[in-house]
Order: sequence, then C-alpha cells, then structure tokens
Amino acid sequence: DGTVKMKKFNLTFILTLVASFGQATINQNPNQTLVSTAIESLHAIDSFLVSASAGGVSIFVYDDSLKQYNFLDRIYIPVPDSVTSKIEDSILVINSQDEKLHFVSLKNLPELEYLGTIDLQRNFADFTLINQYLYVAGYYDGILRYSLTNYSQANFVDSSMTGILVTQLDHDNQYLYALDEYNGLLRYDLSVNGFGLFDSYLYVPLRAFKYTQIDSLFYLHLINGGFLVGDFSLPNGSNIVDSLLELNQIEYLYDTDSLLIFTDSRQLTTIQKSDHSIKLDYLLPYVHPDGIVADIDTTYDLILPSLDGGLSFVTLVDTLLVEKDGLSYNGTISDMIIDKSKLYISNNKEALNAYMINFSGFTSFEYSLYEDLLGTGQMQHNGDSLFVIYSKIEKLAVLVHADNPNLALFENSISISSFPMKDMYYTGEQLYDNALIFIEHPFRFDLYSVSDSGYISFERQWKFIADMTSFSFKDSIAVLTNRKNEVAVYKINQDYDKIPLKTYTLATTATESIFYGDQFFLFEGNKMHIFDFSDPQNSFIDTVISIPIDVLDAVIVEDFLFTVGNQGIAKYDLSGLFPELLETGGQSGNQIAVDSNLIVIHDNKSVMLYYHELILPGSNDAKQNEDFVNLFQNFPNPFNLETVISFSLAQKSEIKLTIFNILGQNIKTLIHSTQEAGNHTIRWDGTTNSGNVVSSGIYLYKLETATSVSTKKMVLLK
Repeated sequence: DGTVKMKKFNLTFILTLVASFGQATINQNPNQTLVSTAIESLHAIDSFLVSASAGGVSIFVYDDSLKQYNFLDRIYIPVPDSVTSKIEDSILVINSQDEKLHFVSLKNLPELEYLGTIDLQRNFADFTLINQYLYVAGYYDGILRYSLTNYSQANFVDSSMTGILVTQLDHDNQYLYALDEYNGLLRYDLSVNGFGLFDSYLYVPLRAFKYTQIDSLFYLHLINGGFLVGDFSLPNGSNIVDSLLELNQIEYLYDTDSLLIFTDSRQLTTIQKSDHSIKLDYLLPYVHPDGIVADIDTTYDLILPSLDGGLSFVTLVDTLLVEKDGLSYNGTISDMIIDKSKLYISNNKEALNAYMINFSGFTSFEYSLYEDLLGTGQMQHNGDSLFVIYSKIEKLAVLVHADNPNLALFENSISISSFPMKDMYYTGEQLYDNALIFIEHPFRFDLYSVSDSGYISFERQWKFIADMTSFSFKDSIAVLTNRKNEVAVYKINQDYDKIPLKTYTLATTATESIFYGDQFFLFEGNKMHIFDFSDPQNSFIDTVISIPIDVLDAVIVEDFLFTVGNQGIAKYDLSGLFPELLETGGQSGNQIAVDSNLIVIHDNKSVMLYYHELILPGSNDAKQNEDFVNLFQNFPNPFNLETVISFSLAQKSEIKLTIFNILGQNIKTLIHSTQEAGNHTIRWDGTTNSGNVVSSGIYLYKLETATSVSTKKMVLLK
C-alpha cells in the first residue's frame, strides 16, 4: 500500500511541474460573442440599449422592422454576481457588490471601451461621479469623497455627515442629494467648493430606504411600504406635499408624460401623474423590476430584464398594458452542439438555430429549423440526424438533414415526461441492435432505444435515491456520479436493466466525467481522477492529478481533452502516458463544444467563441481554402445611408456577395458573377433587391466561392 501511495504522489507532482512549464494561454476574452441574453441593469441611449450584468456589459440596437432589440456586442470585465450601474458623463459606472467600481466608456457607441476598475476596499451603499470626484455613500460613515487620477485609482480626500445612515447619492449638476434613512433627503449646493453648502432637506418622520426624482418632485420609498412626496421648492418642514401609503413594498418607480409606474417583482401599478389617482394594476411576467421606460414608435414601453434571459416590453397606455418579447433572441440557452461546420444552439424560448462556422471571420446566424416551433432543449446528433427535445410540446424529435434547411425534415418523435429535464445522452454505438438515449430528470433516467430507421421507443426508467451529477457510457458500461459523492459503475443487460458492478466514494461531489478508450476521466473540484476500465468489472483508480481549474463540462477531440468550468477553459494533450496541460484561459462556462479551429462555450446566457489552432487531419486544407479569400470589415460601420464593402481574391473566381438581415433573409445580392484576382470594392446604399430602403438594425454580408464562405456583420443607424 505504501508503494502505491508514493507512486501516485510522485505522478501528481511531476505532472504539475510539466504543466506549469509548458502551459500556454487561451485568450481571456472571446474572439466573438455570438448571442447574449445576459441583461440586468439597463440604460437607453438613442437607439442603443446598454446593459451591465454579471461578467460584463452588452450593447443592443433597436431594429425598426422587428420592433425589437438585436444583440450587437459584449465586453467582458471581472464583474461577479448581480450589479447596479449609473451613467455619469458618458461613463458607465458599475457597482459589482464586491467593493469595486468598474468604468466603461460609452462615448463611441456602439463601441464599448473598458477603462478600469477601482477597489475601494470598504463597504458602501451607493456612489455618484461629479467631474473628477467620486462620492460614496458609506452607511454610518456618511459621505466619502475620492479624487480620480485615472479609472484604476481613487485617492481619499475627505468625508462628511459621519454618524448618519447615508445609503443613496445622486446629483443634477447643481445639487448633490444624499438620503439619510433616519432623517430624510438632504440637498447640497455644488457651486461651493468641497462637498458644497448644505441647502435644504425633506424631513421624513418614517424611515425611507430609497428615493426617486420625477420632474420637480421626490418620491421617498418607505421601508414599511408606501411613499411620501416632497418638493424642495417649499420651505423646510412643510415640503412633504403628499403621501401614497396604499402602495406596499414598491421597488422601482418610472414615469411617462401622464403616468407614474410603480413595480415590484410581480406587479405593476400605474397612477395618474396629475392627481395621484390609481389607474391600473397589472401582473408582471417573470422579470427583474429594475428597467427603463423608453419612447418607442410613439408609445411608451417599460423595458424589463427577463429572469431567464432577454427582455420583456410592457407597452403603456391608459387602460391597457400589452406585453411582448423585447429582444430578438430571448431566454436561457439550453444546449449547443457542433456538427458539419454548423453550430446549433437551443433555447427555452426560441426555435433551434443554426450558425455557419467561419474561421476567417464572423460566425453568423444561418437559419432556424421549424422557426414556429419554440422552446428547444437538450440535443444530440448522429450522422444526418439531430435528436432534439421540444420542452413546450413534450416531444423528443428526430430531425434529418438538419444541415440543409431546404431538406430538413421532422422525421419522427415520441412523447416524453414533462418532469423537469436536466440533460440528454446518446450512446452513438449500438447496444443489443439499438442505440440508446438517456434523458436525465431529477433522481431518475428515462431510457429510449433508437433503431437504424430512426424509430424511438421507450424502454424503461432507472430511479435513484440521490440526484445525479454526471453520466458516461461506453459499450454496455454506464458510470454515474451523484450528490452523495458516489461513483457507481453499472452493466446494462439486454432488458436495459442496470446491473451494479462497483461503487467508489469520493471526498466531495464529482461534476463531470468522460471516457477515452479504456481510460475514464472523472473531475472532482480541482482533481482529475483517471480510472483504468480495461476490465470494467475490476476497474480501479490509476492516477489522481491536481488540475488548475474546475470542470463542469468536457469534450474530447482526437487526442485533446477540453474542459470548461467556473474558472475558465483548459486544454490537455492525451497522446502521452498521462494528460499534459497545454493551455488555460477564457471565461467561465457551463458547456463546451470544440471543432478543429473553434472552442465554443456558454454560461446559459452568452455564447462565446474562441478561434483556436488545433492541427487535425484535413485542417490545413480547410485553412488554405479560407486564406484564398479575404473579406474585410465594411466602412463606415455603423453607417447611415451608404457603406463600402471590400474583399480580395487570390485568383479569378465565381463569387456571390449577399446582404442578409438578422433572421437570415436575403435582402440584396450585390454580386453574383466571375471576378478577377485582386482587390474589389462595392457600395451598398441600404436598399433591397426590389429597391426598398431597409430599416435600422444589424445586417450580415456574406461572400461565397466554390471553396469558402466568409461572413461579417454591420450596423445601419438612421
């Protein structure tokens, strides 16, 4: 026993040293973010919508034709968990709730520029930025003032109002407003140096936790529910002019020309602005009540972040509220797979979408499969067929020729349980004349057999006393891990029953597992357990390796293992005696898919693409074909009336240059002819094939030859 333990210790130590010397770095930020429904703190600027959320900032542009916003881009900054944000003089300032403030420039929209992060190393409730000074609400420490030499360093200057409970700060260039929860709202004249001169106050006999300014009035949110309304134009002591005590636990307040809109997490109440009479109560969808009111197409829309991703619009009129999706791609990402140079993405609110993988440029949306059939879940593929779960209609469907929208066919389906689905696994290989599909539910698996003709039939159900955390399958062997820290090895018999072979107990819970030949890799925290499965009935743990980042999902391509987890991406070479760590980096994610030159991860809200060199059979030929054509970014971009598209050809070629909208519909064919080698330019005036002028929004331009396809995006703003 002592010899075996020493052997394992030495192997772990040596592998760690090899990895540390040979390790490269995957880009921390993705080359492209394909979609993002990560929306939390919202701001509207002209036709753009800017949202700060965990992990970064996203920008969207309003599409007149869709009457929705389209995702444009996302920048990644170290923002954990939920956030709040303010815009101060074209600077987005994000409070990440970890004593840090992050600064993003909005001066050149739609471009976003990360400026820096300041760690104040203290708790604070709120902030406001006035010229080069940062004012911080420090709870019982009052207001603290810092000077900013840059956006990465704040120097403490002085403080004021120590001993009172300051929890909110704002300014309007003339005055600084500070909420003291025990006394009310205080106002300072900023024309005087320093903190300014104390000017006036709204005394509140009841504790207020927040205030909202609407025109010249200040609505103070009372901690036990209701509002007091103050007016600074009246003398101190008599400037509380109204009360709205019937409104309970309101979180946010908005306004239009005639209405006040009060929201909490489930309800919206409108009040007439002129006399504060209640107009309408409305039950909200599952949204975060922190949004904005925007004047869109002559109507007012309350724009709210959906809890599962995306936006909800509530159109505000006097007697009727109309709800609709506000983002062209809403919801939570369910699954993604790569097959035949296509990236398929499923979503709990959307149709199954296919994206063209293009390693020399922008990977772009290509088509939707059964675009009216919404709510797609887990997926697997086998040759020409995709297995797709449609959760809303409770079906497991077989889609054939999914890589060609003109030939794609909903060939077969079977009803499945409505019990919450966690994942789906497909054996690929035949077992007892059929392949198997395992659909994972809490505490159970439903097993389905798939015949050569694609016919699906339910076989049986496996039940467990502990919920599963990973599943892997090879030949007739299934390995499951659960939340009791167990690793259970089963053999599947001809009746599809599970026959226990062996059980292991870990120190903590395993999060992922995967087979590689006779080896089985299991991930537990920052450990990789390598099992020998050459004899499944006598399998054993051969080696335990310390790894730098955790693993939530893993995939093997050729002799390379790719993983993703809360700390990012890792790549291992499996061709040697033991795995060798080659690269780490990237953002956190829940799922990973890999092709020869592309790593794709998602975190349920954003799909992130990393262009990556992996030498595989045929990859050099593919790259040479891509290098044959260069498609350049249009200029200007964004553009108003006209833009120029340029490309170069290595030799005389038959080409097709086409404009598409975000839905993949052909807008205009600019060139479809043989072109000489060399550089080429062509102008697009924003019109369709029929001569109609298109609306503002995102458009794609695609250059096709016999051997390559290149696609890029552009933004038309009017």
